[in-house]
Amino acid sequence: MLSIPLVAALAFLLALDGLLFDTAATAYLPDLLGRDPAPLERAHARLRGAQTAAAPSGAFLGGWLATTYDLRTPLYAAAGLLLAMTAVTATMTSNRRVEAALRSARPQADPAGQDPAKEIAVHTTSR
Repeated sequence: MLSIPLVAALAFLLALDGLLFDTAATAYLPDLLGRDPAPLERAHARLRGAQTAAAPSGAFLGGWLATTYDLRTPLYAAAGLLLAMTAVTATMTSNRRVEAALRSARPQADPAGQDPAKEIAVHTTSR
């Protein structure tokens, strides 16, 4: 049986999850794509578009599953999806081809041996 404290705790955990995911996804994109603004803008737009489409779609699907089958069915479906995504992510991160692609996509130091990120940090902190 759902109670008000349980619903409040679940709402808090959901908000915390959204905060952590949004921050991590936004911060991780430059590591994957480099510092070039054009690919970053496209990736951010696609990420936000997917999140915008997923929220109402997930609510609709969860409501439909709960009314058609049982109140617990959306929870079981979400747990199964989370397990599947964890398995896929685990296989992707251990894949040597993915690691090699990520290494080659990282920005290289300029010919003078200076790291562009450190150079920007020096200029911004010296003001």
